[in-house]
Amino acid sequence: MKKATPTARIVNVLLCVIALPLLSFGAASVHSVSDGPWSSGSTWNTGIVPNTTADNISVSNNVTLSSSLGLSNTAQLTITAAGSLKDISGSSGLTLSNFSTATVNGILFLSGSLSIENKTSFTVLSGATVTSGSTSFVNNSKISIGSGASFTTGSLLFDNNTSVSVGTGTLVTINGDFTMNNNGTSVLNGQFKVIGSVTGSNNSAIIGTGSMSSTLSMTFNNHSTAFGSHASCPTGPCFTSSSNPLPIELVSFKGTQLNNSVKLQWTTASETNNNFFTIEKSTDGISVEEESTLKGAGNSSESINYAYTDVNPLPGITYYRLKQTDFDGKFTYSDFIMINYSTSSTGSSVSLYPNPSKDYFFVETTGQEIQTLNIYDMTGNLVQTQLLQPGKTQISTANLTTGIYNACVFGNNSRLNKKLVIAGNKVQ
Repeated sequence: MKKATPTARIVNVLLCVIALPLLSFGAASVHSVSDGPWSSGSTWNTGIVPNTTADNISVSNNVTLSSSLGLSNTAQLTITAAGSLKDISGSSGLTLSNFSTATVNGILFLSGSLSIENKTSFTVLSGATVTSGSTSFVNNSKISIGSGASFTTGSLLFDNNTSVSVGTGTLVTINGDFTMNNNGTSVLNGQFKVIGSVTGSNNSAIIGTGSMSSTLSMTFNNHSTAFGSHASCPTGPCFTSSSNPLPIELVSFKGTQLNNSVKLQWTTASETNNNFFTIEKSTDGISVEEESTLKGAGNSSESINYAYTDVNPLPGITYYRLKQTDFDGKFTYSDFIMINYSTSSTGSSVSLYPNPSKDYFFVETTGQEIQTLNIYDMTGNLVQTQLLQPGKTQISTANLTTGIYNACVFGNNSRLNKKLVIAGNKVQ
């Protein structure tokens, strides 16, 4: 038998040394064998904690997290229908990055964040439940939430070419704001329920046969769309769906005093099934009355300018808003705009000083009538009232906390408003 040369023996040894780490530290199939902490070797069939950069990990028991978990590279996580992965620390999250994958068929509960990033894949199967404190799907990741699954999160972010699919009958509840940016596309055949605002920008899109609601607002900028419409809803509650996209995109809404009238002007960038506008006004921003209606354009993809003149404006501060109604009777509201209408025909003027004030201030009026001073806080609550004799009246601020107020002086034929600043008093 021919003996190996010294050179051959060295080569053989080197090959063995190189092969050992590959055999010892390559991907392993690891599965849970009992309820317990992720960080305990006794939870797993291998007797050691899984390698979160390489192993194929299956959870079929009730496994707990006491700190955040990160999976990356070729690691794969599966939570079976019989399994659960739950945070018990009150702050733990889960991050998947760099080509790792996760499939949830059971329960995933996180008090912290769920972060899916950098070309990873995250799948929630039918009947599974996912709960997280916040969620971000970013950087070319693919997410699939199956029909009949349950997904609840705090704020939700889609960013940078992320692809999201939501199955029929699936409710995604977002207890916070929903933001989608930068070319992401979401196929929504279920429902997004947003307890907050919705913002889309930079060619992001929601398509599909589902629906989305928001308690605060929906805004779509820079070619972003929801169900084919880039119209926005500035004041909630808002609703849009494949069969009922948002009707108008309101670019601007403003008002200007012109002698004895107020001119209102607004511009839409697009309109879908827009039947008519109702101009509404209010003296307190709460109780609203209808001023007039104006016919909408129906359907348009071009900018349209509208104008209306209120020939009977109220003296002092008046709030105006638009109510847009589509052809099937559904409607949305614009934000209020405020007009402080003044007129020289009242024969009365008001001076208020010193302002800011501390312990007291003076109100000085012209004219001979007895007038009334009402002081409102910034939420519109009446906090103080006092009769004003003609001339100068001293007003105590003992009952007012530090802050900004609206001081309104009312007479038989006048209503005048001044901003009042109280400084140096107690803070509420």
